Amino acid sequence: MELEQICADFTLKVGGMITLIILAFIAGNTLKNVKLNEFGDDKPSKMKVAMKLVANIFIFLCLELILIAGIFRLFNDQVVLLLFVSGLAALGVKLVSDLK
Repeated sequence: MELEQICADFTLKVGGMITLIILAFIAGNTLKNVKLNEFGDDKPSKMKVAMKLVANIFIFLCLELILIAGIFRLFNDQVVLLLFVSGLAALGVKLVSDLK
C-alpha cells in the first residue's frame, strides 16, 4: 500500500512538470508569432503592445502554475494559496494599469 502511494505521488508530480513544460512552450510560441511590424515606426505603441503581451503571458503562466500545482499537488497547500493570491494581485495591478 505504501509503495503504491509513493508511485502515485511520483506519477502526479511528473505529469505536472510535463504539463508545465508544455504550457511554457505554448506561451513561448505565442511570443514568437507576434507581429509588431504592423505598427510601423511608432515605437511607443510597439512598446505598449509588447509590454501588455509579456504581462499577459506572465500572468497566464502564473495562473497555470497555480492550477497545475493544485491539481497535481506539486507544492504544499500554503504555497498554492500564496501563488493564487499573488496571481490575483498581479491581475489587479494589470487591470488598474490598463485602465489608466
